[in-house]
Amino acid sequence: MKTFFYIINGKDPRTQFPEPEAQKNYYGQWGTWIKELMSKKAFVSALPLTREKRIISKNGITAVTAQGGDIAPAAYGFLDAKNIDEATELLMKAPLTDAASMIEVAEVENMPGGVLK
Repeated sequence: MKTFFYIINGKDPRTQFPEPEAQKNYYGQWGTWIKELMSKKAFVSALPLTREKRIISKNGITAVTAQGGDIAPAAYGFLDAKNIDEATELLMKAPLTDAASMIEVAEVENMPGGVLK
């Protein structure tokens, strides 16, 4: 098995689903999806992200607060899969807020030269 990192970019579900029952349903779909990953021994971790961000570069730091309708990093996690195709297949089942939402996935690799060994 290999480990894959994923980041979910999407709109804030609290603005997409303002009614408490709709939010409960949406987050319930996430719970169901994570339980499915767990049953396949693919789940490693997943956490939501706040809408307040900092973009750090050699030119400085930019503060960004995504508005509810903005596409922004919303959650991240790790999962185990045989290859990137299997990881992609597992992530295709994640409940996204709308058609503009997207998931990026990449295999985690060891640091070259044994830096972290």
